[in-house]
Amino acid sequence: MKGGLRRALLVLSTLALAWLAFAYWGPSSAVVEGQSVPLDRVRVHEWASEHAERWAAERVTVHAGSGVRTWTRAELGASLDVTALVEDLDRARLARMDPARAYEVFARQPHRARWRRDADREALYRVVDELRAEVTVPPIPQVLGPSGEPMGGAPGRTLDREQSVAALADAIARNVVHVVLELVPIPAPEPLLQADSAARFDSQVALRQSRYSSDSGRGHNIERAARELDGAVVPPGAALSFNELVGARTLDRGFVLGPEVGPGHTLVEGIGGGICQVATELYRASLDAGLAVDQYHPHSRRVGYAPPGLDAAVAWPSTDLVVRNVLPYHLRLRASAVRGRLQVGWEGARPGPVVETRSRVVRGSPDDLSRPMFVQVTRSIAQGEQTHEETWEVEYPAIELAALEETP
Repeated sequence: MKGGLRRALLVLSTLALAWLAFAYWGPSSAVVEGQSVPLDRVRVHEWASEHAERWAAERVTVHAGSGVRTWTRAELGASLDVTALVEDLDRARLARMDPARAYEVFARQPHRARWRRDADREALYRVVDELRAEVTVPPIPQVLGPSGEPMGGAPGRTLDREQSVAALADAIARNVVHVVLELVPIPAPEPLLQADSAARFDSQVALRQSRYSSDSGRGHNIERAARELDGAVVPPGAALSFNELVGARTLDRGFVLGPEVGPGHTLVEGIGGGICQVATELYRASLDAGLAVDQYHPHSRRVGYAPPGLDAAVAWPSTDLVVRNVLPYHLRLRASAVRGRLQVGWEGARPGPVVETRSRVVRGSPDDLSRPMFVQVTRSIAQGEQTHEETWEVEYPAIELAALEETP
């Protein structure tokens, strides 16, 4: 009996020692995300370090709109935790000595492990900020249209900083090498009206010019009216009246006799004759700037210093030209008449909208003064992706052929 017990204990001891030897020294391995790795601490650490270095050197392609950039995972602040993996595999190696796991040992079932991927958030923020600077398109602000309504402008686009960092961190965690970052729109801001204290006149918004005869009463009146207009500042939403600025056309105020349109569409001598040419250039410059025209009168006959339909008539005190600043910034009127050249224009904080004004004769003929002529004028104002178009008609009545042909 005792001999049999001793033999049994000897057999069990031999089996236990054989199992321990097999478990500790026998062939064994682990699978790390599809890769077979031996459960040898020295060899595992060497393999893990080399794998982590290759992984960090792989490039990640990032698409953001039309922009495409690549960075290594190391540049993105990503790394594999070699220490954590080695410790996990070491625990698995020691756990094989547990008799409860004898089946795993003899069945040679590998231990399955996963890498722990870390991402430096500060590095990701730096990368996203660098990419944002390249792909961001700022919005185009809206402006006030001819009727004072907001128009034009265009949204911009950029990267959402937090969403982009989260997307890159997720790509690192999922081990992907192609990332698409969605651009988000930046709404076009509403027109912000410039305060008086911020008024600047760095840009030319519009400019018109024409020639005149300086050695005449008409030329004297043009020069006198230009001096009265020059330097007038018009805040956003405010209107400018030609008659209020130039004032009454009297001899006491320095105006002289000059030809002007009188009764019956004929030319007569009148005090201040000639200043309609100044009003015409102001009218055309205001159209070019995209301003609203609150009051306008054409001549009753055609003039030679402007295309048909684009002349402006003024007379003290009732026949006026009134324009309104619908831009969100202050405008300054500049007018000069020197040595036969008349210039009238607007200055502001930045260039105005893109404006095209066209006129065409739709009925009658410029060569037939005995019949009325009708001119269609079209103005297109482009702001960003929006275009506002307006059309109006100007009538020139028939005149007697015997009337003077000199322009007012």
